[in-house]
Amino acid sequence: MQKIQWTGVSQKEQDMDFFPESSPHKLFEWSSFPKLDVYETQNEIIVKSYIGGISRENILIDIGQGHIKLSIKDGEGNNRIRNRTIPLHTRLMCEQSRLLYEEDLLTIMVPKMGVEY
Repeated sequence: MQKIQWTGVSQKEQDMDFFPESSPHKLFEWSSFPKLDVYETQNEIIVKSYIGGISRENILIDIGQGHIKLSIKDGEGNNRIRNRTIPLHTRLMCEQSRLLYEEDLLTIMVPKMGVEY
């Protein structure tokens, strides 16, 4: 799979350090949001994030035209939610999205409009 540079954010956003680097062996800390890696291939948008220590029930994903929103609930009863929205400038086939959550690695794959699967 050949990767091409994703151009969905401005240069100013690319230069900002939104997410401090953390070890993938640590549990998710509520002072930050997990790092997101976003790739754009010829056929789809791929988002990957290591979300250690969070159960599937506490991960909410909203995929719509123009965005992918990832929300993580604090499973400890204090109702804290962290959100990260990725703006997209590509038309998507949201209903054909695929999600994987294995070994604390979340992978979201969303086909682009006009691509046959």
